[in-house]
Amino acid sequence: MHVFDVSHAREGVATDDERAVEAPVAVEVVSRQAAVTREADLSRPTIVGMTLRLAQSVVPSLARLMHWSTEGASELVVVGAAGRARERLGARTPLTAPLVQAAIRRCGSVVRSDRRVLFAPVLARGRLIAGIELVEPLVGGWFRDADVDAMDGAADLVAQFFM
Repeated sequence: MHVFDVSHAREGVATDDERAVEAPVAVEVVSRQAAVTREADLSRPTIVGMTLRLAQSVVPSLARLMHWSTEGASELVVVGAAGRARERLGARTPLTAPLVQAAIRRCGSVVRSDRRVLFAPVLARGRLIAGIELVEPLVGGWFRDADVDAMDGAADLVAQFFM
């Protein structure tokens, strides 16, 4: 688990082993979907919508956000939101934000210290082009290793559309 800062465990939720069985199945389904849609010329709204659906199928959560970066930008802008995050459309996050920096350094997904926010960077050609943020997992109460691994795979699939 790549937890940013300090995490606190709670009792009475699904174990990592229970969740690990679900993640590979979801990633396999998403891989097949990405292979089909990669052949089409996709617009930004299509990629955003597909990414939010992908995130929900891989790691169900109360809120999903798609952050987008433009060349030379110093921030990420929320260009897509689903669930309880729609009011965040247009919100800006500096690339210097601690969670974003931790994800860039790791070149992979990270979890905030309370384990209720997961940020998966979408990297293409060695640079951050987007980010997928999940808030409040629907299963288990906090994000686990299997969720981080699944979102790493999902972010890699999304990155293929930018190559």
